Amino acid sequence: MTKNFRIDIELEDTQTWPKELSTLVFENKTLVISYYSERESIFLETKDDPVLRTYPPDNSYEDKYKDIVAQLTRILMQHNIIGYHCTRLTSDETKEIAESGMQILSCDLITKRLSYACQEKILSESDCKTLLKNALDNNWKHRAGMIWFCPNRSTLKEEYSVFRLFRSWSGEAVYCGYEER
Repeated sequence: MTKNFRIDIELEDTQTWPKELSTLVFENKTLVISYYSERESIFLETKDDPVLRTYPPDNSYEDKYKDIVAQLTRILMQHNIIGYHCTRLTSDETKEIAESGMQILSCDLITKRLSYACQEKILSESDCKTLLKNALDNNWKHRAGMIWFCPNRSTLKEEYSVFRLFRSWSGEAVYCGYEER
């Protein structure tokens, strides 16, 4: 009897890709490049015309591209993709994540994270209250129900890509609007 197991995929390391994924990607490389080249051409053609931007010309590669994306999604859904989440954590948060895993973004999570920061005196009570009000009033809700991460290691090597996530406590939903203070 064979065991079913999931492979961890590091997107930048093609050696970790299952054969089915590698084959599909490399056999369709020209199609994907053509799709994005056409998309860029359409963007440049329509950028100054609001009507054309609303109703752009068809990308002749779009249907085949969408088919490839659907096939890739089906393959990837069977595997774990390694991702890197960047944020500063309190010691309580670190323990909680180790025990229970990461949680999706919610009002409760923001409130709990600020509470931990207050308890550990990372932030003053006044700062916690201000950040909580800002976070709950802020328009972050388009990120609710999600966890954000970098899908590759190279992003972590580029300071401009992640420095804000480590410079300020917590995630963007909390410090947005107060980062420079």
